[in-house]
Amino acid sequence: MPKLSKRKSQARKASQASVDARKATRHSKQIHDINQLLKQMNDGELQLIYQNIVQLISQTIVQSASQGIVQSTSNETTNQIMLRQKLINMVEQLRDDQLKVAVHLFDTMWYSKGPNEEKIP
Repeated sequence: MPKLSKRKSQARKASQASVDARKATRHSKQIHDINQLLKQMNDGELQLIYQNIVQLISQTIVQSASQGIVQSTSNETTNQIMLRQKLINMVEQLRDDQLKVAVHLFDTMWYSKGPNEEKIP
């Protein structure tokens, strides 16, 4: 296979960087839109949405386990699922008066600028 010219290589890298930036922007916008919708919901609606999400995650985990996907994935992925479930359980145990504070905490704990933009400290 012939060696790529330096110009083509740079063009491919620039193109990939542009694609990555668009994906990150779209992802950030989706998260922002979801946060805005969550802020507009009352406690009953939030509880119903939360229960549906927990049920969906539980079904997904059960399906994955039954298909043997979890067994074939790395320990890191399994740990991520366990950590996600632990976080969900912690949020589920919050009292009603703590929910608003928790939502505010999640909204404000993101880096808004810089190289760590949209990441949790």
